[in-house]
Amino acid sequence: MNNIWGSVYTFYFTVEQSGDVSIHFSLLSEQGVLEDFYYGTGWNEPMQYSRVSPNLRHYWGNGDVFPGRHNSLSGRFYSYVKAPHTGAYNISMQFNSGSIFRFGSDIDLNLLQASSVILYSDFVVYLEADEYYEFTIDFIEGTGTARMVIFWELPSVIPKEVIPTTYYYSPEHVLTDPIQISVE
Repeated sequence: MNNIWGSVYTFYFTVEQSGDVSIHFSLLSEQGVLEDFYYGTGWNEPMQYSRVSPNLRHYWGNGDVFPGRHNSLSGRFYSYVKAPHTGAYNISMQFNSGSIFRFGSDIDLNLLQASSVILYSDFVVYLEADEYYEFTIDFIEGTGTARMVIFWELPSVIPKEVIPTTYYYSPEHVLTDPIQISVE
């Protein structure tokens, strides 16, 4: 399989049962968070705007979250974080109106609520150095000021800071459609 730069990737896998198998390939691209935005606050409208941001440090205030839209919207932020050290990280979020936050397989926080004030959520997660951890944030903005910021801290190693761009990896789809394979 070739990507847009002409490199060749070889994948091996084992399927233990016969039947149809669907395979979708993605690669991780350094330094970015994939952000998709929708009109309305339910993620069920067609996507209106998409971008890759260097990190999650958004202080939109009363300005536009994406061109032409500053309230009554929803967003989905998707990326992987690569841990620089092993340990119990303190993760902090600042947001308003609400979000659903999924981090790895351990954290699933439903923080949706109608609010125009800034909300805070903190939790601890154990991360292994040089491992990638998937996260997704479903974000809504009703009215008022808009904000979405994610911090981390590893006590005595990393002070509390906005997660730096160098630790975000966004997915790049190598193939836009899954490969269908029949195994006999």
